Amino acid sequence: MNERGKQISLSVDSELVNIEHIYVVNCDTGLTLCVTKTVFDQREQLLSLILLETVEAVSFVEFSMLATFFGGKGTNLRVDVVKFSSVDNMKVTYVQATLDLCVMFTPTTRMRSNSAIKFVATDGLTCFERTVPLAVQQIAFVGFENAETLIYNTTTLNGTYIPDIEIVFSINKNFKREKHEWIYRESCKVMTLMTTWTRFPYPLKELKFISAPIRAPSHSSLGLITLQDRLVDHPSYTLAHVSLIHSVIQQWLPGLVGSTKSNESCFMESLSVYLEWKVDEVLHIVNKTRGTEVELIRPQDLSSEEKDSLRPVRVVEARKRFFHSPW
Repeated sequence: MNERGKQISLSVDSELVNIEHIYVVNCDTGLTLCVTKTVFDQREQLLSLILLETVEAVSFVEFSMLATFFGGKGTNLRVDVVKFSSVDNMKVTYVQATLDLCVMFTPTTRMRSNSAIKFVATDGLTCFERTVPLAVQQIAFVGFENAETLIYNTTTLNGTYIPDIEIVFSINKNFKREKHEWIYRESCKVMTLMTTWTRFPYPLKELKFISAPIRAPSHSSLGLITLQDRLVDHPSYTLAHVSLIHSVIQQWLPGLVGSTKSNESCFMESLSVYLEWKVDEVLHIVNKTRGTEVELIRPQDLSSEEKDSLRPVRVVEARKRFFHSPW
């Protein structure tokens, strides 16, 4: 903090995003401090926060990020998802803690989070059971209205424990229950294989899947997976199945593999992709793997890449879509 008490500088990861969603709280007073400007020096890995009011040098402050992944509004479905992110050197998954989460929302909104619901009050307050130890970036919650749910009770597949599974999606005139059952079938197969390979069963009593208009194909927090609605509605897309496999694998990895290195996210993503291929080699879920696609788009002769101007390039249209969050 500078001598005037209006600027705070933090050492952060160079991959930090959504800096406009950083919140600062004065722990001495409990008040949220107004951040008038943020300056991010990516090369020096330094984030500077310019505050509106002066803060005493001996004050304790807390920094957090609420990254709103999406907030889609439509005639059939309204979904808001919030994922917690860390801003300091807390991105590594070996730093974990339990959480007692309560969320206040509109009374008509239903909420889901990493753990089971503890109680719902009439004024819109939803509280959840205490979570298992989680890293900050593993925590998320969802609020939705005008949606349908599919519930599958706890069972076993080939002797492997399968938790309760809930799938939330939009209702439309072409709704057919069996259209979304592929999510349940394929996720059960992947969970069975991951349990066999790791010798660790799924750690929670339930797993929730939320179909929503997110930009990314999917996002996975322990106990809560969000899938892009376009992929859910069109299971003929290769990316729909790849995203599902990737998300289920991510339910295991943070609890089994960790690193103290700053490039942990790169390592975890690479391991996830490798496991996607290995899972599909056994289960044959995806008709055309990403490995095959890579072979198709890369030039045969790497030294003549500039000459190979006609090679096909795969474009994922979903990555170009933007949604405005109401938060």
